[in-house]
Amino acid sequence: MQRLKKNKATASIPVVVLSSLTQKNRDRLITAGAEDYIEKSSIVPAPGVNLLPKLLEDILCRINRKHGVAFSSVPLHD
Repeated sequence: MQRLKKNKATASIPVVVLSSLTQKNRDRLITAGAEDYIEKSSIVPAPGVNLLPKLLEDILCRINRKHGVAFSSVPLHD
């Protein structure tokens, strides 16, 4: 994370971390510049339930709002 945020070419790219690490690591990654942290155990809380698409959509909307980008102005690809 530190290397990404120090490099001019990658510093402005939002980073979302997907990991099975503990809450303590989440706090450290957010402090280091990650936009968000998703714990693997929260993605599939029950068999057949996959929350990743909704979680990512919510995170992307929040990042776009933070940077003043309306979701409707983001190009969609087929």
